[in-house]
Amino acid sequence: MLWLMVHIPKTAGTSFRKSMREIFGESLILDYGDKPLKFNRWKRNWRTWLQGRKSNELAINDNACIFGHYMPLKYSQLFRTRECMLVTWMRDPIERMVSNYYFIFEHHRLRNFVPGQSHIVDEKWTLEQFMFSPSYRNYSSQFLWGVPLKRFDFVGLVEHYEEDLTYFGEKYFGRSLSAHQEKQNSKRSGCPFLDDPRLRESAERFHARDMRLYRYALELRAKRIGEASYSKESQGSRSAA
Repeated sequence: MLWLMVHIPKTAGTSFRKSMREIFGESLILDYGDKPLKFNRWKRNWRTWLQGRKSNELAINDNACIFGHYMPLKYSQLFRTRECMLVTWMRDPIERMVSNYYFIFEHHRLRNFVPGQSHIVDEKWTLEQFMFSPSYRNYSSQFLWGVPLKRFDFVGLVEHYEEDLTYFGEKYFGRSLSAHQEKQNSKRSGCPFLDDPRLRESAERFHARDMRLYRYALELRAKRIGEASYSKESQGSRSAA
């Protein structure tokens, strides 16, 4: 079984990666080099499609896990020709955008990056510019281009991280997983896009595709919980009988 774990930025991926390191050890293969959204849409999608066509030629052992900021289509021939499990986590799109914005500036400050490495930092973008930028519109949908969410075997929700992590560990590995807590950015408190209903609504309209994707992820989770509850009830009934 080969595992493909897609880390959409700012969806608790750092925490999840630490848990997966405990499971896979040296078989955890990190793929963070693509930075797909730094390319324009045509170049990004074409490049990823070409990578996907050749992915079944890669020398990757079973029982390994490819984890990182890559578009899942990059490994399309792998999961079409081999037994693979696709995993990702979703987050409220507006919360994710706000977190991503502050992370960009904090990351560059801590790393002492020089000018020219981020136009967002160099041009001192406001949160509003970032939120309504055509390049970053429907960010998660762009990341998952070519692979529908229903194709994934597990979709976790950041808002229910510990509960979903427990379910994931017990279902697929027969054990509980350590919930490594990722550092939260306190600058998000008092954010107008999170506190002002009108601004929030305008941001949701702008990122309508991501909002639909997120609502579908919520539906998948509700269905999963319902099935798990039914399974437990059935087991309890059989034991009582």
